[in-house]
Amino acid sequence: MVVAATVSPEPIVGKVQPLPRDAPGMERVTVGRFKSRLLTYRKQPAKSRNIGARVCGHLCGSRGGVRGGRKRATIIGGRTVLEALIFDVDGTLAETERDGHRPAFNQAFREAGLPFQWDEETYGRLLKVTGGKERIRRFLAERPDCSALTDADIARLHRRKTELYTAWVQSGAVRLRPGVRRLIREAKALGLKLAIATTTSPDNVDALLARAGLSDAFDVVGAGDVVPRKKPAPDIYAYVLDRLGVRPDEAIAFEDSENGLIAGVMAGLRVVVTPSHYTRGEHFDRAWALVTDLGEPDRPGFDVRTGEPVVVDVGWLKQKLTQGMQN
Repeated sequence: MVVAATVSPEPIVGKVQPLPRDAPGMERVTVGRFKSRLLTYRKQPAKSRNIGARVCGHLCGSRGGVRGGRKRATIIGGRTVLEALIFDVDGTLAETERDGHRPAFNQAFREAGLPFQWDEETYGRLLKVTGGKERIRRFLAERPDCSALTDADIARLHRRKTELYTAWVQSGAVRLRPGVRRLIREAKALGLKLAIATTTSPDNVDALLARAGLSDAFDVVGAGDVVPRKKPAPDIYAYVLDRLGVRPDEAIAFEDSENGLIAGVMAGLRVVVTPSHYTRGEHFDRAWALVTDLGEPDRPGFDVRTGEPVVVDVGWLKQKLTQGMQN
């Protein structure tokens, strides 16, 4: 039996029910398939690839990086130490792709006089490509009937899209997903380190955090082109872990996509996945936890694997860590 959350055009609210094995998009993921996705980043030049690998190897305390298996978490007094939480942004903190980025791209295209718009299906497919400029290039490569754009043209188009997106965020058009603000504030109050690890531009991150009143919550913000390789490569997580001064076994990452999950796993992190509007059909077998959303006390999320209601807070995370060490 495969278990999945019932989906609708609205954000997931958590009703979980079994789906048949032959349901669309629910095929099982083989170990071989997952390994092939993990290794896709290695197709890039070795010089760029090795930056993340070397840093990750240093953080994991072994010359072999994370390839030799995840280190056991540090335990003090019989308890697993949790030092930091690391958050992706788009789709994880808020439904930014659906409510902000796609409309902003289309408005930028109209203003530039370009003869195309990205519908839901097209944009969902392009999200497999990380990075806004990279998505534009991929789309144009698939459309020989469209006029070619130079890198400078694409950069200008992307800058305008970012201006439109940040304006919409500042207007309140994009809201945080359930439980996000609560968990961040709780973790901050308890002295945990907090970080952002995302491929979106710093301006986009700043706009969302400012609107949410969380500008001062994060100790490290890793965003945009700060590393040479974007997710699913682990570079952004290696960058953030290094600056936080914590090991992968001392942190938990939060993601909404398969690319983000792969990046976190490659960095040696445990990853909590909260599927978003565009990622509900992706494969999350390697997620440490898979929940519909982080939940609120009066409206919990649901564990996608068990169907149990859940409110993800620091206590829940620590309990799950301790249970994992005992198994």
